[in-house]
Amino acid sequence: MKNLAWSSSELRALVSALRVDRHYKGSKQAQQSEVGELDVDVYLIKFDEDSLAENRSGLEFYIKLAIDPEEPTVAIVSFHLSGSP
Repeated sequence: MKNLAWSSSELRALVSALRVDRHYKGSKQAQQSEVGELDVDVYLIKFDEDSLAENRSGLEFYIKLAIDPEEPTVAIVSFHLSGSP
């Protein structure tokens, strides 16, 4: 299992690399989170942590984002390597 020693800059680069037309995999309603149920969008991206860019041979990440419809904010609900619990 890969252990990431990331700071916020790596995570910010990964989220910034997401593109709806390439990485969006669908939506899930009523996803359980620490703050209750949220509707989330699911993304899948291969990303290289050394170059901080999308890369087909990079690690594959599965990300769930909750977008606040009333404010321009996004919360990361779930973030993990694809295939990890």
